[in-house]
Amino acid sequence: MALETNVSNFIVNGFGTLGLTKNSDKDLGFREMVSQPGVFDEYDLTQNSDLGLQANYYATDKLDFGVQLLAKKRAENSLNKSIQWAYINYNISPKFAIKVGRVGVGSFMMSDYRHVGFTNLWAHLPTEFYGAHPVSAVDGMSLVFRKPLSEGLFSARLWSGQARYDFYSMDMSEVNLDKLYGASLSWENDIWSLRLTYSQAKADIQNNTIEPLEQALQNASLAGWPGAANYADLTIDDKTVRYYAAGLNYDTADWLIQSELGVIRTESLLTPGTFSGYLSVGRKLGAVTPFIIGAWTKATDDRLIMPAPPVGAYIPLQQVSQYVFNQFHIAQHTFSVGARWDVQPKVAIKAQWDKTWVDEYGSLLLRKQDGAVAEKRQLDIFSISVDFLF
Repeated sequence: MALETNVSNFIVNGFGTLGLTKNSDKDLGFREMVSQPGVFDEYDLTQNSDLGLQANYYATDKLDFGVQLLAKKRAENSLNKSIQWAYINYNISPKFAIKVGRVGVGSFMMSDYRHVGFTNLWAHLPTEFYGAHPVSAVDGMSLVFRKPLSEGLFSARLWSGQARYDFYSMDMSEVNLDKLYGASLSWENDIWSLRLTYSQAKADIQNNTIEPLEQALQNASLAGWPGAANYADLTIDDKTVRYYAAGLNYDTADWLIQSELGVIRTESLLTPGTFSGYLSVGRKLGAVTPFIIGAWTKATDDRLIMPAPPVGAYIPLQQVSQYVFNQFHIAQHTFSVGARWDVQPKVAIKAQWDKTWVDEYGSLLLRKQDGAVAEKRQLDIFSISVDFLF
């Protein structure tokens, strides 16, 4: 949908969500992405609400400009973080196009409309899969190739640049991703959509609260606890993060089925990697589409355990180390039931209930009040939203 601008080659679109969220747990806060503060045992109207505006100016058949702004609850808000896209697009040929600026990436099935709630079946994206991936654009460039293939459309996308996002745990840190590049291959027709993705980047953390612990462990290794050196390089600073993903979508007049799988691999001792995914099945019944979702995420390695020190003087350091290790483990899965009602062509109402099971110390994607919870925990999250276009 487009707003009337009285200029034939200038188009303005808007979208938004008004969402109410209720979580049953007072210690673990629900959030869609790690860049959000989280909702605890309370009713919240801000977590799942947003308002977006997109403008496109088509200077010629080959050259156009685009910008997308998104107002949303974040750990820290600024104009720079509200700008989702801001690019110049040049169509080199009918098959090739290049974008420069803040450009979208093709990492997910929902990449091109991740923040447009109206285009999603659910009240919120599956946290287990999307929660650890707040980055939806890079400051750099992308190249897209499209070609008809086997009664469908094949496309290949390359992107390169840098990005940053907030990671809100007990404290907030900013993660910078440099030397970031990726590629995706996709094919789609009227029923099927397939996508394969690979990306990697060098990571650096600002306000890194783990650095003092790393220094203390290094000092201890030189003063009576040699084994502490094995744990003195914990974070992903200046390390490569790699991401692999595959997605499938099946959409007919009666059914809407979608699934994505993803693997993160890092060179970090503290967070070596995760495996995550989801399967969503929706049945279209006129204007109403009930759906179910199963989603999961789990660390590819066991939780890091700090061994006992050789002398009692280092027991406090061991305890602090183990406390930190516990904060960065991940193991949870969710079963969801919900429905979408398209009340008008531009308005949809959604209701969703999530039952989440969190393993011991497995709450990395959730916001912690007092650190990771030692025992298994179950959360009930209720979401109601109104999504609209204008």
